[in-house]
Amino acid sequence: MKIAVAGAGGGVGKIVTHALKRSHQIRGIDRDPSAEGIAHEWVTADLSAHDQTLEALKGVDVVVNLAGLNGPIPLPEWEAHNTNVVISYNVLSAAAELGIRRVVQASSVNAIGLAWSRSPQFDYFPVDLKHRSRTEDGYSLSKFIQELQADSVTRRHDGLSVVSLRLHAVLKDVTQAQIALEHLGPSWAINGLFGYCTEGSVADAVERACSASIIGHEILWIVESETLVDEDSRTLAARYYPDVPFAASMTGRSSFFDTSRTREVLGWTPSTEGTPQPGLITL
Repeated sequence: MKIAVAGAGGGVGKIVTHALKRSHQIRGIDRDPSAEGIAHEWVTADLSAHDQTLEALKGVDVVVNLAGLNGPIPLPEWEAHNTNVVISYNVLSAAAELGIRRVVQASSVNAIGLAWSRSPQFDYFPVDLKHRSRTEDGYSLSKFIQELQADSVTRRHDGLSVVSLRLHAVLKDVTQAQIALEHLGPSWAINGLFGYCTEGSVADAVERACSASIIGHEILWIVESETLVDEDSRTLAARYYPDVPFAASMTGRSSFFDTSRTREVLGWTPSTEGTPQPGLITL
């Protein structure tokens, strides 16, 4: 397949581009041309401009949209919100206009309101795809809106399908969590339900999403099957979320996110599943 990776010069963009180009023809797209050597071909474009987006996507089979801002820090919330919302709509609408049949876009676990909330609220654990959104900040709101945009565009264009991957704290491995914890503080892990995903899990999920059998819009969690904390999940829940009931069994360091739909649709398995993880953090 010929795949356009929007935001190919970013951190996750480079990881995904390197992984995809082993089996696919990759067109990297970014407003910064400094990473152009990583893809088979390169287009320098500002995807906040619809005409540039339309031109950049011509002739590809699939679009992987990783462009935009990956959090509200250090930029103002309005900038994260406006950038992500405009870019995602331009990519989705351009794909529909060009007859591209699949868009894979980076959403976030924060689409329901998590890490950047003052005090996130949860209805039950583990969190599944039916859980309601209570976003508070501009970045998280932008991710929720991206998913609504995908709902809207796929309703109108029968030939287009979209996969929104709810990524979570993309780390090379769990040992990087300690660095994040020292930089962002314990609330980063607590508000984020102690979750993360590895670069390998993300790259594998994106590649599978490019060709999975999907009609319309599918939202999927991309989170490792165990937390990054060296403590049982029920103990963590009792300490930090004592009033939240359990809707399903959770044992050991089980993730607070239900990824069963991701496994079903993509045939995906988290990269760390069944592997002992060194360097777990303690809260």
